[in-house]
Amino acid sequence: MAICPYCNGAGGSHGSYQPCYTCGGRGTRGHDYVACSSCGGSGQGTQRNWDTCWNCHGSGQVADPKPKARPAPAKKAVSKKPAARKSGKPKGAAAAQEPWTGWNTTFFIIGYLISLGILNEQSGLEGWGLFLLPIIPGAIAGRYWKQILVLAVIGLGLYLFATNQNG
Repeated sequence: MAICPYCNGAGGSHGSYQPCYTCGGRGTRGHDYVACSSCGGSGQGTQRNWDTCWNCHGSGQVADPKPKARPAPAKKAVSKKPAARKSGKPKGAAAAQEPWTGWNTTFFIIGYLISLGILNEQSGLEGWGLFLLPIIPGAIAGRYWKQILVLAVIGLGLYLFATNQNG
């Protein structure tokens, strides 16, 4: 336990004086407006009110402050040898893959249906092969739909630029 920093361990502070017990805080006795002999006409008694500290609730002690986080140890110098840098964790884009969302599922279905249509028209596949093979491009479209969308917009922009130059 530590000493309360707001009341310095006192548990509170003295507030104002209580009213005089003889005159009730009026400062005069009765109706003749003569000064009270107990308080001398001030209306204050001899007892002071005690204002309890809001921080420690009168105990004068508070819980020890939480210890500050220790700084991380300094990083060691990394050697430039390829063998020393090998790690079991993936590096680069594979290290921070986003979770699968509803948009991923939507673009998976779109990629699957487009691939299914192309395979149905162009190949002689029948049965389960026709339905299983489009899963691969569908999964690629589902995972990398943002990058595919960016490439599609760039391609559309280049196409429109080229058609305006020719026409």
